[in-house]
Amino acid sequence: MVVEDKKFNLAGEFNVSKERIEASYSDATLAEYDEFVANLIGESNFATKYFTGETFSTAKANYDGSGLRGYGRERPVSALGKNYLNKGHEYTMSGNKVQAVMDGKILYIGYTKFSGDIIVIDHGYGLLSWYHNLDKDSITVAVGDTVKKNDIICNKVGNSGFTNGNTLHYRLTVNTVPVCAYDFTWGSGIAFK
Repeated sequence: MVVEDKKFNLAGEFNVSKERIEASYSDATLAEYDEFVANLIGESNFATKYFTGETFSTAKANYDGSGLRGYGRERPVSALGKNYLNKGHEYTMSGNKVQAVMDGKILYIGYTKFSGDIIVIDHGYGLLSWYHNLDKDSITVAVGDTVKKNDIICNKVGNSGFTNGNTLHYRLTVNTVPVCAYDFTWGSGIAFK
């Protein structure tokens, strides 16, 4: 009998191709994304409250939790040779519809090399939800549209940014500061009034 070492996918290694990394996760693309976020926030007025006293949508009911990767977790990226710090959370979704997590107004639809095709929803008072790696041809909303919790904003997740497949990267921020969305999106009872 021969015993051989087995390689395990430790700490949820993020297997992204070198080509994808060069196109979406370089110092230049990250700086471009940070500038985009700063400009979007700086030019926006968040005085309108779009949400009600409801809690956020329960993501477990809306998205397949398989392949979930978590907020604040560093994951090794083999082709990068270093870790990637996740500032949102991700769902492996093969063509599933993307839903708004709460009432809001579509603030931005566009593209950056890091995020891929993206929708940003303003929920009011600086609370924003960000949906990365969408399929731009499947987006069902326009800038300025108001949406309700669970409304479909995109019919299909794409493979358009820093991702290793059909993965929705969902991020929640207060202005430019990323916050952990688990408590809001997993039905913990946190509500805004």
